[in-house]
Amino acid sequence: ANKVDSTEISVANKIEVEAALGDVETKWKEIGIFLGLEMRKLNGLDEMSEMVEMWLSKRYDIKHFGNPSWQKLVSAVGSKAGAGDVAAAEDIASKHFDPNFKEAPADAATPAPGSTESAEKVVKITDEDDHCLVRVGDKKYEAY
Repeated sequence: ANKVDSTEISVANKIEVEAALGDVETKWKEIGIFLGLEMRKLNGLDEMSEMVEMWLSKRYDIKHFGNPSWQKLVSAVGSKAGAGDVAAAEDIASKHFDPNFKEAPADAATPAPGSTESAEKVVKITDEDDHCLVRVGDKKYEAY
């Protein structure tokens, strides 16, 4: 599995973001709300393109919602509170994954059958954005 790229994106990515939202264009207000844009500001907009520009320009509470990223866009598109379109979210995720992501080996925490070795402690934590953070021994892995 791959982790969606959480690197910050900007207005330079506007056309690419708009293209990615093509399948869920009619849900642009819901997506905007999920991304942290205020409803009163969204109501003053006429189209998805303006919402995308507002988000990428960081005209919202970035301290609370964080910087724009493909990871956040995938969450907004896939979440029931956003567009609720899992297939569209998976499509975006498949095109924007983090090439540096290293997944924890499947057997990292389980000793081989009959082995006297003890397993490393596995800790699973979920952050405020509901991203799964897994720690195996002293190594940390992320999965959205």
